[in-house]
Amino acid sequence: MGSPYHLDLRKRVMKAIHAGMAKTKASEVFNICRQTIYSWIALEKERGHLEPKSDYQNGHGHGISDLDSFKKYVNNHPDQTQEEMAEKFSVGSSTIGRTLQKIRYTRKKRVTRTQSETKKKGVNLKKK
Repeated sequence: MGSPYHLDLRKRVMKAIHAGMAKTKASEVFNICRQTIYSWIALEKERGHLEPKSDYQNGHGHGISDLDSFKKYVNNHPDQTQEEMAEKFSVGSSTIGRTLQKIRYTRKKRVTRTQSETKKKGVNLKKK
């Protein structure tokens, strides 16, 4: 979501509309979309003012703000998957992944080391 238009511009546009300027002409003069003007008219009727909404969230929410308690939880439950942790903290799995990166924990890709290809095929390349 982009930043809202300034209140000064909103007031100037609405003043021109109330003075009789056509909405299409106002959209060309003030270089804004006609639908924006219609939205401002509805906003003015509904709320009685043109001030933009405030206190809305910018960016994604960081679901886990207490990193120390999260780190303790991860240390106490090392065998849990991201999905299980997400269920516990009531957030998405990707939020758990981002938070694990923040506390500098990596996800283990393999439980045990895999043998090299030569040992799997039964060939031993070491000289005796």
